[in-house]
Amino acid sequence: MKITPYMHPSYNNYNPFFYGYKRSVYDDRGKLLYRNDTQFFRFDLDWDLFGCYLKNKYRNVDKVNVFSYGCSNGAEPMSLALLLKEQYYKSCNKYFPIEARDIDPEMISIAKNPIKSIPHEDYCAIDKFTRGNFKKYFSKLDDSTGAVYNTGESLSDCINYSVTDINYDIVSIPPKNTVVFCRNMWPYLKSRVECENLANMLGKTLKDNCVVVIGDFDNAVGAGDYLMKAGFRRVRDLPNVYEIPPKTFWFF
Repeated sequence: MKITPYMHPSYNNYNPFFYGYKRSVYDDRGKLLYRNDTQFFRFDLDWDLFGCYLKNKYRNVDKVNVFSYGCSNGAEPMSLALLLKEQYYKSCNKYFPIEARDIDPEMISIAKNPIKSIPHEDYCAIDKFTRGNFKKYFSKLDDSTGAVYNTGESLSDCINYSVTDINYDIVSIPPKNTVVFCRNMWPYLKSRVECENLANMLGKTLKDNCVVVIGDFDNAVGAGDYLMKAGFRRVRDLPNVYEIPPKTFWFF
């Protein structure tokens, strides 16, 4: 297996489409297996609106189960934790710990490491969504290390990292009041049949008041369509977010 790591280029080599961490993994024949591309507050989710949606949806729920599959270096589960802690601090604890999982042991090792390389654009995104409180969660190591920061315990303690394959793990998660991030990973499944099977497993496992979040990249293989066939519905005004509505009981 061959691995090509790539960190964000200098600000002078500006790329308007993607920033953050990039890493590609190939088999021995040179075929791409998957990419670990990720960034803080990735653009294909309306984070502020999503935070409001979660707060409203689970306002009467004591505990919400949150899973982040394909978590890569941890930027995505950290983004959600930052959003909740800073903007919904009175109710954020019921979402923690976030269970962040990936099939790649090296990425989980990187995610567990409190030392983070945070490029300029990710710094700006974190500062924006924490309302100017980047330094509350990250501390610069020293002037010679550039954009390298130490992650504070208040953020690290909100997330559990483990090596897991979503295809085998999904059936074991709680069926009620559960949020599943499985974003920008569906095209790396071996076939559209596997995509459909994953959607069906999500539909069979998540029974009541649950949410699945995907990414723009996943639309290339019709992940959203498979989810709707499996019993989910699109959330209005929130692209890439699908839900199983709460069960309604009628009394006569």
